[in-house]
Amino acid sequence: MASLERFIFSHNSFSGTLPTEIGTCARLDELQADTTSLAGSIPTEIGTAGDGEVRVLQLVNSHLSLGIPTEIGRQTAMNVFWLFKNSALTGTVPTELGSMKSMDQLYLYANSITGPIPSEIGRLTRMRFLWCEETSLSGTIPTELFAVPALVDLKLFGIRGSGSLPTEIGQTTLLTSVRLHAMGLTGPIPSEIGIQHNSLLKLELHQNELTGTMSSSLGRPPYMQLLS
Repeated sequence: MASLERFIFSHNSFSGTLPTEIGTCARLDELQADTTSLAGSIPTEIGTAGDGEVRVLQLVNSHLSLGIPTEIGRQTAMNVFWLFKNSALTGTVPTELGSMKSMDQLYLYANSITGPIPSEIGRLTRMRFLWCEETSLSGTIPTELFAVPALVDLKLFGIRGSGSLPTEIGQTTLLTSVRLHAMGLTGPIPSEIGIQHNSLLKLELHQNELTGTMSSSLGRPPYMQLLS
């Protein structure tokens, strides 16, 4: 399998685990396993697959468990990492994700991962999409996240102990959608939202404990479609 470039086995009843031999596929560019009966852990050998040049990894709607291996950080060319609807998946979000400098889409939701969103996520300067919802994540929103200049779509649901909404959100001027639901956010809505966000279409902050008045800046984005 050394010459294998695309490994796609989705919407079937394959069971067992992801083989460790995946690490020997030196030319692997894309791995997709969507809606399967796969279980067990993600092999640490995933870090050496494609000689660290895998671009797409989608592990969706299966039964994977035991966490995200830190070795995933070796995949510095990866731009799509979908890991969702694996309800048995535990562990934390490894700080090594911050080494994946080509990341464009990071989807980590509908699983049982715990702990905070690591501040190292702010190193992903090309990331446009970050979705973390229906997890057991906790802790504050790292201010470093809003130093990601390419960020377009931010979706964080149900992260416990999230504190206040950082004023640094004003730095992410390309945002079109901000959805921060049921996070127990406290304090005011920063006036920085809207001042530099001319592309903002959706701002959803419901099911929080925000206080104060809504800033007039929220009326500035010319294309706003949803505010809740």
